[in-house]
Amino acid sequence: MDFIDSSGLSAILGRYRRVLELQGRMAVSGATPRVASLLELAGVTGLIPLHASLADALAAVKERVEGGRGTSREHTPT
Repeated sequence: MDFIDSSGLSAILGRYRRVLELQGRMAVSGATPRVASLLELAGVTGLIPLHASLADALAAVKERVEGGRGTSREHTPT
């Protein structure tokens, strides 16, 4: 993810709310350092973990689903 504005933040949070309603898990992958910083400043990373790659994000979501844990707050910058 190279760019995000308020519309993008709103879309991510809207999807997050829907995922929670469905008792699912969500993660963000591939954010540039600038976007990751903006997500952190906006408080999104307290809800949705950030990962450097799609593979890392999928593995973390799978682990949380299988382990029955809540969201984590890990972030691996790209």
